[in-house]
Amino acid sequence: MRQLASINIVMQFATYESASGQFSDVEPEHLLMGLFKFSELQRHEVEKFGPGGSGMMVEIEALHNELTHRAMDSTSLRRELRAKKGQGRSPFQGGVMHRSPETRRLFDQAAELAVGEGCGSLQAKYLLQAVLACPTPLIEQTVGHIVANVKEDKKEAILLDTYGEDLTALALEGKIPIDSDRKAESKALVQVLLNSDKPAVFLVCKSDLVFASIIKATAQHLSENRADNNKGAIHVIDVTDARDCPEWDTEMLDRFRQISSEASRRENVVLVVPALEPAGKRNGADDWIETMESLLAQQSVRFVCQVDPGVYDSSVRTRPALSRLGNVIWIREDVDHTVPREL
Repeated sequence: MRQLASINIVMQFATYESASGQFSDVEPEHLLMGLFKFSELQRHEVEKFGPGGSGMMVEIEALHNELTHRAMDSTSLRRELRAKKGQGRSPFQGGVMHRSPETRRLFDQAAELAVGEGCGSLQAKYLLQAVLACPTPLIEQTVGHIVANVKEDKKEAILLDTYGEDLTALALEGKIPIDSDRKAESKALVQVLLNSDKPAVFLVCKSDLVFASIIKATAQHLSENRADNNKGAIHVIDVTDARDCPEWDTEMLDRFRQISSEASRRENVVLVVPALEPAGKRNGADDWIETMESLLAQQSVRFVCQVDPGVYDSSVRTRPALSRLGNVIWIREDVDHTVPREL
């Protein structure tokens, strides 16, 4: 299996922890400390590693999300684990430091996890999952309550991971094509997402293609702004594929409620959800509007949503939760590089 440059960085951190503690091998505790340190790297630090920096940032974000989802503070846990590990009796004499047999097994288990998800490369998040799935007694003492909930946490995020497409991560990898004609609208949306506390942004337009272009350009801008946002990158996750049939039945509405609940347990997530449409265009369209109203009232997760102009006038303006908790950006179908905006 291909091993990315990021794993070498993780091992450098882990080797430093082992050598500083006077151990002869890189043990699982050192590996976990290396993973914690890797998750704390900032963009300006990653850029020093060369051309692969953008791909490495995607890995750091994925690892950071894993830790955040489990309420793990990397800095404090790294220090606590170092203190509990204490000092060994083998001062490092230089040369190559090898992985212990236990650490090699963790690498094998991480590779199996990657293959199980259809990934052809070993990534840091799979190493973290392997460490937490088979913790040493010392790791269990440090993060025991978190380890106990790993399997349950993975179940809780199944819908978001199944249907969601992280557009910010794709932008970091350079896989998002940009429509240069929609920069004005995307920059306006970025400013709202960065500066507004309201949980929703409604883009009022008829064209699905125009809406999709603006969302992709927005994900690109947000990935570029990560270094300027001390909370980390806002992750724009498109979950519109969760609507897999034309009718808004009870099962599909419940699916989006569950996706919203899962997203609320992750940091800096903005969900791109299906459009609010005129009644009759999709059976149950009014039920989706009412569901969105109840989700916004909870203020637990943020949304971006396309809204038909007629629906905006008939439903968004007239519903207190939608009008009070949503920013509104009107989108012109033609391009003139100006964005009339109602907030």
